[in-house]
Amino acid sequence: MMWKKSGNKRAFVIRAGTKKRRWGRYVFGTVAGVTLAVALAGALLYFGSLRSLKGQAVTADAWDAYDSELIDRVLPDTVSWNGRGYRRNEEIYTILCMGIDTENDMVAEGTGMRTGAQSDANFLVVVDAEQDKLSVVAIPRDTMTEIACFDTEGTSTGVIKDHLALQYAYGDGGNRSCELMQQSVSRLFYHQPVDAYVTFSLNAIEALNGMVGGVSVTLMEDLDGHKAGEEITLNNEQAYQYIRVRDCEEDYSAEYRLQRQKQYLTAFIEKAIAYTKEDIRTPFRMYEQVSDSMLTNLSDAQILSLVLLGLQCDFSDESLYVVPGEQVIGGYYEEYHVDEQGLYELILEIFYLEEDGPSGRKN
Repeated sequence: MMWKKSGNKRAFVIRAGTKKRRWGRYVFGTVAGVTLAVALAGALLYFGSLRSLKGQAVTADAWDAYDSELIDRVLPDTVSWNGRGYRRNEEIYTILCMGIDTENDMVAEGTGMRTGAQSDANFLVVVDAEQDKLSVVAIPRDTMTEIACFDTEGTSTGVIKDHLALQYAYGDGGNRSCELMQQSVSRLFYHQPVDAYVTFSLNAIEALNGMVGGVSVTLMEDLDGHKAGEEITLNNEQAYQYIRVRDCEEDYSAEYRLQRQKQYLTAFIEKAIAYTKEDIRTPFRMYEQVSDSMLTNLSDAQILSLVLLGLQCDFSDESLYVVPGEQVIGGYYEEYHVDEQGLYELILEIFYLEEDGPSGRKN
């Protein structure tokens, strides 16, 4: 009351109140500034990580040193096909995922060239930031394509047409094998860049299956006392048997196994996405769980950026393709002969945008 009776004191009260309000604005402004700075830093990290992927992309250009006659298999940035115009989608990120026929731990540097195992399962993951689409292209292990050959000293002995699975074996069983596979797949896909790789040994199957609580499938063949056509949730051991084992004495067994892998992978991805939406740490926990059985050239920041981008994308069983072609019995082993026109059209569908795109605007 005494403060209010004095004009000076009243003025003091008013000034004190003004200072409090200014302090509040200062604190609010500081918090907002820090929040904005953090958001900008996160955005820079996100887009910087994605841009860095393009900087490490591998194409088949290195093959010019092996065979100069191979340089003609390149698609330009703009293509005309069946009366339609297409242009290359620059907002595409590609990761080659490989399942290696070994139960050994993965190592970055192997013991020498021609010491790798074979790459039994090969999937090209395509993340389309332009159209928010996630596509996976299965590449049969027996795909007959050009692969680069080396002697045990690492000297190139040229390029031959053989099973894609063997390209990994010509490397060192580590990063060099992975890079050779990137080049070979890029060559197969008309020099489309392959930005990164993720390689798994057989040891990773059971651990990854367990981290999503098992994967439910409708069995394509009898398994562990269950009949074909029965729907079951695969436990870890069943998952290993279902997507790994095949009867090598049975014709087309590799093709049948690929169909099971495709079915399993679709269900696994859908479940992994659901888990990640609930807990963004899920991919990193998976990585920690299988790190000894996995090899990749992706950084943690790149993995996080791809996960965040992938969560925005649509994915269903229609998002998983197989390189068009036909499985045949070769002279000694089964061979998968690519339908070149079908592959060409698949590349246009996934890697290119029509001039009148699906968004209804001129691209």
